[in-house]
Amino acid sequence: MEPCREWDGIKHHPSSHQFANLCAKAELAETLFALVHPVIAVSAMENYNLELWVEALIYALPANSSSAVSRHLAPELRTERVRETARDSFVRATGEVFDEAMAVAQIPGKLARHLRLLRRHVLSAIRAVWHFFF
Repeated sequence: MEPCREWDGIKHHPSSHQFANLCAKAELAETLFALVHPVIAVSAMENYNLELWVEALIYALPANSSSAVSRHLAPELRTERVRETARDSFVRATGEVFDEAMAVAQIPGKLARHLRLLRRHVLSAIRAVWHFFF
């Protein structure tokens, strides 16, 4: 990003001029395109904004994919927010599978209540042990 010679190599951040240009380019992209997710300026070589980009990526992934992707991230990119988002998505996706199975099976009243209680316990257990699997 111009002015390219102004990059702060010590802090691994753009200069104030570069930052202003990055913001202008991001704003332009948001104006020109119907964006669902944010535009994030990153530099893999300088490790600039990678944490923010990974957090946005994990948030944007389908619920059944975020845990698997988070498992392959470098440890420094697995922020608490990334772990929480991936875990919550996995628990939500598991609950949806459980709900779909109950809907297909058309389980009657009393048994359905017991299964909903079981669902809560299973999802709570999955939340507690998620980090062992991912």
